[in-house]
Amino acid sequence: KGKGLMNKYKKLLSNSLVFTIGNLGSKLLVFLLVPLYTYAMTPQEYGMADLYQTTASLLLPLITMNVFDATLRFAMEKSMTKESVLTNSLVVWCFSAVFSCFGMIFVYALNLSNKWYLALLFLIILFQGGQSILSQYARGIGKSKLFAAGGVILTFLTGALNILFLVYLPLGITGYLMSLVLANVGTILFFAGTLSIWKEISFKVIDKKLIWQMLYYALPLIPNAIMWWLLNASNRYFVLFFLGAGANGLLAVATKIPSIISIFNTIFTQAWQISAIEEYDSHQKSKYYSDVFHYLATFLLLGTSAFMIVLKPIVEKVVSSDYASSWQYVPFFMLAMLFSSFSEFFGTNYIAAKQTKGVFMTSIYGTIVCVLLQVVLLPTIGLDGAGLSAMLGFLTTFLLRVKDTQKFVAIQIKWRIFISNLLIVLAQILCLFYLPSEFLYFGLALLFCGMLVVNQRTILYIIMALKNKK
Repeated sequence: KGKGLMNKYKKLLSNSLVFTIGNLGSKLLVFLLVPLYTYAMTPQEYGMADLYQTTASLLLPLITMNVFDATLRFAMEKSMTKESVLTNSLVVWCFSAVFSCFGMIFVYALNLSNKWYLALLFLIILFQGGQSILSQYARGIGKSKLFAAGGVILTFLTGALNILFLVYLPLGITGYLMSLVLANVGTILFFAGTLSIWKEISFKVIDKKLIWQMLYYALPLIPNAIMWWLLNASNRYFVLFFLGAGANGLLAVATKIPSIISIFNTIFTQAWQISAIEEYDSHQKSKYYSDVFHYLATFLLLGTSAFMIVLKPIVEKVVSSDYASSWQYVPFFMLAMLFSSFSEFFGTNYIAAKQTKGVFMTSIYGTIVCVLLQVVLLPTIGLDGAGLSAMLGFLTTFLLRVKDTQKFVAIQIKWRIFISNLLIVLAQILCLFYLPSEFLYFGLALLFCGMLVVNQRTILYIIMALKNKK
């Protein structure tokens, strides 16, 4: 049994390493390009550009009917042929393409001042949807390395086009949005060529019943995606309303920095979804899921604690002086990303069990908490309220999912260690705001050492496991 569990851990680690290649560059790019954005665009321009991208992430699951999530899950079904899954997924995408075209026509008919930006918005949604279907299909049929290569292509194109359109052809918001459109188009062409999709597509396998099965699986995930978007991104609109576009620019920088956590979580989740689905019927799943969550939580909390030490000097040095104050809004967004990651881990239990309605139901309460707190806190305490409301919203969703998913998998959380780690991170946040500068870094480092002591058994176990592997 122990050897079997070890093989499962090795497979999860192996998949994580492959997905790291495909994701790390693109996710790090979000962080590394922040200095470029802050120097190439004013806070108002960057705030609006980020708002358009945020809106695209909201509309993507709506317009595409979230079919790319179903593509992954059904492509992993042994009873399904890969031709039927891909063909029927693309049929749904074609309907979304028609809707996008009508959307662009409608926008131009209104003759709005920002109609060009809105047209680019629809193009981003359309091509991002196609790229998502092909990438999830590649992952679902076991071509993880190809999926990773697609991520590298998307990263390279996004970075190169950003530099071209923002530095050499200073197009501002237009250049920012055009780079997203063209990067997704290029990645679609890459997948189309390497997967030889013209050989995989057949009108003979178009199946209304399969389409409805995929939509029945995917549609409940749409409200959840909207809830997740509200938790992640609704603060842009509230900040714009209460505090203005300049504050939105500061917010855009402050939320990009915690994306470091999102980088790891995205990579891990892509690997974990495969392992969780494959091991769902295993009699060892409870111990396996529990151990994986413990290691995940320990890793993320240790990383967060370490980053708190260097947070302030990094922000002050990598962004322009107009954005230097954004560091003070980062800590609560870091905690929000932590609880978001934990919520996604437990959300995978619904995916593995094909009970996707539960994903949505557990998100509603967290969204309500987040939105209500934004309305109350933003006018009273300013941008600090955005991070605090997001953190409490994700915490609500996390705790609800811990309780609700016990009916699928009995995951045991080591609460004493988990809560101790959280308290140490909270103490570091208090130090950042209230400890005099001459004692600040010593205090932060001392608290990090305390976290190492709390997690010493887990750290030693991992070190011994790595030594034995060698």
